[in-house]
Amino acid sequence: MSFSTRVARADDLAFLDALYSDNMKGYVERVGTWDPDMFRGNFEPSAIELIEVQGDRAGFFKLVPERDSIYLAELQVGKKYQGNGIGSSILEKLIDYAGKKESLITLKVIRGNPAEFLYLRYGFRTFKKTGLHSHLSLNPSRKL
Repeated sequence: MSFSTRVARADDLAFLDALYSDNMKGYVERVGTWDPDMFRGNFEPSAIELIEVQGDRAGFFKLVPERDSIYLAELQVGKKYQGNGIGSSILEKLIDYAGKKESLITLKVIRGNPAEFLYLRYGFRTFKKTGLHSHLSLNPSRKL
């Protein structure tokens, strides 16, 4: 599926918060307590890339550059668009970029979230588990 990205704006907050809640609330409640204000409280539009499909907001992702790595803080695709290769395409581009920069990619996923299988399929490996999260990493420069 063809998509484009753009930097989020303040007026995207309601959409992004609703998408995050729709995607994550059930998984969080299985392992902890849902905080309905968490996304809004940490919202920085300039740090989020909004995913659009033919002008329709379809999801978002957030990358946090760190010293020798890139932290994939969020990758959310709306349920209407899941299963169409958007998440895979974003991961492939990130892996290619990180490989060229010789950067490690790290992320965490709530335990029980099936998105973990997507990351494992792309070669991510679990390096730590907590009561809430599986922490994964990938060194794409080793794959080049």
